[in-house]
Amino acid sequence: GLAAPLLPEILLTVTRIAEKSRYSWEFCDAPSVYVPSNCRSIARQFIRCVFHQLAPNGIFSLLFQMELSNKQREKFFETIVGALLDFSEVNPSVPVLLFLQEMNERKTWTSDLLEVSLLNLSCYLKFVPYETPNIWTFVFPQAETFLRRLWTLSANPTKSGSSSSAYKYGFHGGASNSHAATNCLQTGGGKSNEKIEKSTEVTVVLRQTDSLFSIMASLLRMSGIQNSRSILDPLGKLISHTIQNSNVSFHSLLNVCHLCNKTFAKEKERYQLTKAVVFELISAVKFKSSIPDTNFLLLTNFVLQDCGGEITTGVGLEEVVDSYENSASQLNTGAGEALKNNLCDILDFLADVHSLSKVKSHVKGMNIGLNEDTLGGIIKASLAQYMAIEISRGGNGSRESRPVNRYLPWLFNIPSNTLTQGPREFLDCVSHIRLLSWLLLGSVTISLKHQRPSMNNNPNSFNLNSNVLEDGLCTPIPLEASCHIADHVQVILAGFAEQSKSSVVHMCSLFHAFILCQLWTVYLEQTIMTLQPRDESQVLAGSILLDFWGKVTPGILQLVSHSKVLAEMVNLHFLGLMEAFMECNSMILGKLMPLWIPVLFAYQSTLPDHVRVRLQAIQDYKPQSHGDLEEESTHNEILKKWLQRLQFKMGQIEMQASHVTQFFTV
Repeated sequence: GLAAPLLPEILLTVTRIAEKSRYSWEFCDAPSVYVPSNCRSIARQFIRCVFHQLAPNGIFSLLFQMELSNKQREKFFETIVGALLDFSEVNPSVPVLLFLQEMNERKTWTSDLLEVSLLNLSCYLKFVPYETPNIWTFVFPQAETFLRRLWTLSANPTKSGSSSSAYKYGFHGGASNSHAATNCLQTGGGKSNEKIEKSTEVTVVLRQTDSLFSIMASLLRMSGIQNSRSILDPLGKLISHTIQNSNVSFHSLLNVCHLCNKTFAKEKERYQLTKAVVFELISAVKFKSSIPDTNFLLLTNFVLQDCGGEITTGVGLEEVVDSYENSASQLNTGAGEALKNNLCDILDFLADVHSLSKVKSHVKGMNIGLNEDTLGGIIKASLAQYMAIEISRGGNGSRESRPVNRYLPWLFNIPSNTLTQGPREFLDCVSHIRLLSWLLLGSVTISLKHQRPSMNNNPNSFNLNSNVLEDGLCTPIPLEASCHIADHVQVILAGFAEQSKSSVVHMCSLFHAFILCQLWTVYLEQTIMTLQPRDESQVLAGSILLDFWGKVTPGILQLVSHSKVLAEMVNLHFLGLMEAFMECNSMILGKLMPLWIPVLFAYQSTLPDHVRVRLQAIQDYKPQSHGDLEEESTHNEILKKWLQRLQFKMGQIEMQASHVTQFFTV
């Protein structure tokens, strides 16, 4: 009892002696070997004796509540675990078991208690051997009780009997907390604070989410966890709670769900934690819950990681890309499969012109001020990638059974007479064009991610993650839909002069039509580059692209000839389209330049100076060849940057249309 106030400092001092050898002849690689009269061996034996003798008195509550620096903590607990490895009376699982038991017996918890305890416990579990059989069996029930209570107190704050100001649960090594350490050891850990209880409202806040996820991962690594399936329920609830209220680490979330998928055999248990994450994503997409903006981006990336999509990032998510590049190919979570049942919800989110405004108003906290202008567009682009992958999966079936017919039934049912469309049909056409643009954006993004240089020289070089597509191609929109896409564009071009004054949505229709033309052209050209030389499909795709512009160009010419105001507006759009093709090194630009330039002069014989300068730059452009590997890689990077800008532009147009305000593009 008299030594209790000094015990934290004693343990720290002893572990410093036990952690490293002082002489070259000591057994550095076999620390469990006892060397007579050796101070290192004596220090380790002292640790064993203290834990064995004081285990009934709550020594492990003291152990996991010591406040240590990060560097000190790692060395301290690594030495503790090393000292217990060959000690059968107190093996490495006993401190965890008794600590959880003492915590579960406590009448009250506080945020300070949890912050220190979770940090120390996660650090301790990093060094324990998980493969040792039978030693963790009794830990799982206590861990489940602890996690259930943790979720209950964090999600539903209730009356608690301890004031953090009256009793601090953290221990520093020294006499400053000597009274608390004495009470802890004399009365068995958690029961000591009953004497000084005060009635006050205490909210348990989970501040150490990384430590919590580290503990979850450690539990899922322990041998025998397969026989304690009920522990997955509190794990899933805690994951949902942290996603809703705290910034979550991408790697931590990915690791926990991967371990669950890897550890359990039955599908229900394997995907239980992943389904909890996917449920939070769907709730956010349907605006049934409000989560931090970084978590919204993180959840979309969580799904893309499993599918092999292109990870997107934003303010506060810089570590996501590094974690993804380092571990994505090895970590399967089943998120893509779990989200399949909600494809219609994803499609509704992509098609809704107001979804970006809703995202901006519903997400909360953290970095929303920095992400608010790009957040919705990034989320839409990410989900468009996933939707493109899923539609492409069944693309090789019969024409009637293809997913594109199920999710885009209107694509092949465009009215035959595009010149006599009413206001309602015009709005529907705008909505269809917006959705097609997002899907094509997602598809091209995925193609660029998995495309390697010199594909025409190596037909096997285009190979997506095995979880993406079996044939290695992401083509959600079949080539034969080109004529129907051209019909959609013609509806806009034919009705724009009359419908554009109805609303902002109608006015923005021309933006969407030209964006779709750009994306469909790049989509077809990427398909051509993917196919082998002299392949029949490659020749077909080239012919389809020329036929597409053969149908669209007359509509542009007719709209330019309508009036001077429309001519100036359409000329700027058309000039921007040619500049985009020049930036993307598009093959179609050189082929159709003689046909397109007269369109600009259809209404007026001379062009404004700024338009003439831009046109001259296009005419002077020399297309690059695709033979050089370095040039191909540079071209792909340029194309990715162009897609990012186009994604931002599409998002801004939708935001402005949703807010019913005038929008001009530069």
